[in-house]
Amino acid sequence: MSSIRAFRHRHCLLVGLICTFISLTQAVFGDGLAPSVPHVIPATATTFVGDQVVLQSDFNNAPTARYQWQKISSDATNDIPGATNATLVINNLRLADSGAYRFQVTDPAKSAGVTSSQSATLMVNPAPVPANNVIVQFSAQTGPGPAEEIGNSFTPTWTIDANNSLIAGQPPASYSGNFSLETSGRSVGVLTAGGSSTLAIISGMEGRSTSTNYVTCGNRGRAGSAITYALKGSETGFDLTNITVYGGWGDGNRDQQAYTVYYSTVAAPEIFIGLASVEFNPDDPANTPSATRVSLVPAQGALARNVAAVKFDFARPASKNGYAGYCHITLSGSPSSELSSAGARGENQMLVATKGSQTPDDVDLLGSWIWDAKTYDGQTCQFWRTFDIPANSQVTKARLLITADNEFIYFLDGRELGRGVEWRDLFDYNLISHMSSGRHVLAVKGYNSTGPAGVLLGLRMDLADGRFLEIKSDASWKIVPNEVKGWQEMTKPQTTWPAATIVGEIGSGPRWTQPDNVNTMLVPPPARVFFWQSAWFQITFLVLSGLLLVAVFFLAAQLLLHQKERWLLQRERARIAMDIHDDIGSRITQLVLNGEDVQEELPEDSAVRRRLEEVWDDARRVLSSIDEILWALNPRLDTLRDFADYICDYAHKFLEPSGIQCIFEVAPNMQLTTADLPLRRSLLMAIKETLNNIVKHSGATEVRLKIEQQRQHLIVVVQDNGKGFDPAAAKPGRNGLVNLLRRMRELGGSCQLTSQPGKGCHIAFNIPLTRPKRFYLFKR
Repeated sequence: MSSIRAFRHRHCLLVGLICTFISLTQAVFGDGLAPSVPHVIPATATTFVGDQVVLQSDFNNAPTARYQWQKISSDATNDIPGATNATLVINNLRLADSGAYRFQVTDPAKSAGVTSSQSATLMVNPAPVPANNVIVQFSAQTGPGPAEEIGNSFTPTWTIDANNSLIAGQPPASYSGNFSLETSGRSVGVLTAGGSSTLAIISGMEGRSTSTNYVTCGNRGRAGSAITYALKGSETGFDLTNITVYGGWGDGNRDQQAYTVYYSTVAAPEIFIGLASVEFNPDDPANTPSATRVSLVPAQGALARNVAAVKFDFARPASKNGYAGYCHITLSGSPSSELSSAGARGENQMLVATKGSQTPDDVDLLGSWIWDAKTYDGQTCQFWRTFDIPANSQVTKARLLITADNEFIYFLDGRELGRGVEWRDLFDYNLISHMSSGRHVLAVKGYNSTGPAGVLLGLRMDLADGRFLEIKSDASWKIVPNEVKGWQEMTKPQTTWPAATIVGEIGSGPRWTQPDNVNTMLVPPPARVFFWQSAWFQITFLVLSGLLLVAVFFLAAQLLLHQKERWLLQRERARIAMDIHDDIGSRITQLVLNGEDVQEELPEDSAVRRRLEEVWDDARRVLSSIDEILWALNPRLDTLRDFADYICDYAHKFLEPSGIQCIFEVAPNMQLTTADLPLRRSLLMAIKETLNNIVKHSGATEVRLKIEQQRQHLIVVVQDNGKGFDPAAAKPGRNGLVNLLRRMRELGGSCQLTSQPGKGCHIAFNIPLTRPKRFYLFKR
């Protein structure tokens, strides 16, 4: 019995399905010739009063049919006059334009050739109210298909004029986070690529967008958290008139727009001022692929003037699901006509308050891993950059996060403030006590032990007026060659310093996504301000410096006078030497020659002849003394090299009659340093005395004479292989030691004698080549 009832139930169900199919076929196709059911794109649209909306049908008009757009309101369907194309454009929207719209297709050649699309919902909101001269305009559209339909594509009907954007085709100046999460091939560059085709959204599993023309931004999962664009081409900056951000997702989960917009001016390009906070979460009741558009426009004039850069902080306020999708950003404006002081400082802009925490997350504060263009083991890399804190500005917070692979030391204004050795950790420094108005120099020295290398940091300073300044590791840093001295406190870079290279983003490559630890570090207190740093002391110092400068000029003039006197003295010395040589020397030489002729005429055993021979020997010794005097007086022989040549020649001639062999060791690098007359004269006398003692007392067969220059000292060593003696047992005054010591003390040098019985004698003379000179303010 039960089986019969089951059979009847299945029979009735089958009959019902057949009847339903026949009814649908008749309703849709009539005689089998009605057109197919079209869709309206977008399925829903949300916008504001005064905007424009475009509705499109995807119907393929083959064969030719008649079109009619209809509006459904209060259960009444009315044709829209003149709306007989596949596209419906409604300009200057009003609140009354809210409602449902559908597209009707009629084929007059068919008896049942009327087909209507599903209704598309349009919601028109009141015009946004300006806040701080900024109007935030929200718009949203959804696609016709479900999010779960894999490969479902939806392109909103907005038109993007990307070519007129100030950042069209331009990469960001800096950014933080990973803009390519979930889908390979995504790149931060699509945000400024341009073209309406970039708005296509393709759904994947669970509504996830598989489009590579959308990037992921937010405050979770290391999504792209911040991005900054520099506006180039105008020295006075730009007057911004429109900022539009396009976004969307494969479902309603991540189609939110949540971020804060900042800008900086050409007067202070690193100081960012809040412009507006955006938090738009549109309705998507069908959970279909959706698109969003948010524009910032001025109530009057411009959004901001003299703008140098625009920053988007996607981490504040927080997105409902941690991150969302964005596909394009456009900035419109024109070059500023002049650099106004108010506009340049942003004084005409009120500060904005963003929802959620104002404290940046640890990782969001950081930039990119940077290093030199080449990496090798054992490498040291020095990074440098400056930043300016505006005058009369109070820094309320200053936080530095830094790490390095493998080690770092960082300096602020030339002073070392910290170091670290673990790249898996972040090192947190509170620099509030070191921040004041003016220019500062931040320098980092990184060391790579082996493998990949990089430095990662972020410095944020909050000002009392609500502005902030961020310094991140990016390509704006300079690489300082290792041989440069004092680079940690240089306020201007050298033109030869190359830019740093970005070697990796956070979360990419072999390094971490989140640090193992964030270590709070102690910072040395600021250097004390002593009395000599006060204004009164500096003024007094300047006055005294001026007086000292006058004295220096006076002394310089006197020094020039002394140099001229020295030149005159040298010329006079040369004249005297010439006169002695040409007059006295020649006369004595002639006298000796004449006397020798007379001597030859006397008998050999004559007492007169022996007396004359002694006279001529004395005359020859006088000639030798004259040669020494001429050598000492000649200013052209004042160099150490000339002195060494003369001493060697003298020693050779002096020792040759005694049969003592003389070995010379003269340094080949002997410089042409000037040796003044007292030095040459006293040292010559000392060497003569030493050689004379060797000939008389040593019994030596060999003498070594060594002459060398050691920096600003002249070293002369005389060593023999004679019988030697015990200096302690020597009688006072013996061997002329007293004379040697006295001569060296007069030159400011020393004389060191070393000797042992049977081991010869070693005498070393050490004479400074430069001796203090006395200058007088007035001649005595």
